[in-house]
Amino acid sequence: MRIFAIEVFRDGGSIEFTLEKNGTERHVWLETPIYGEPRTLMINSSLVASGCTEVVELLADMDRWWAELPEKMRALVDEIMAEHNPSPESDAPLAEAIDITRVVHVHNYVLANYSGQASAPVPD
Repeated sequence: MRIFAIEVFRDGGSIEFTLEKNGTERHVWLETPIYGEPRTLMINSSLVASGCTEVVELLADMDRWWAELPEKMRALVDEIMAEHNPSPESDAPLAEAIDITRVVHVHNYVLANYSGQASAPVPD
């Protein structure tokens, strides 16, 4: 499983990426209008509803993807997400970690606003 083609846009911060699992790709788009909330979530160009099967599967796949990242990368992402300056001794590439923070942001937003459940956000 991999997540790639991570992009953020100047339209207010919309984020898109592609999640590939078992040879199948899903395009994920979290729209952020100029003035922020509310946000629209689309998977493969289709609007999704809170608690739907696509959201549940997306969150499970993103959790698995996160768990499979190297520990040093997760630690660097944690530092960036906590708004700390990254540790200079990190072996993880900073640009990749910044991209990953965008995916983590989508995960946390979807978990809080589309899952219909309250769970701990990633990273822990």
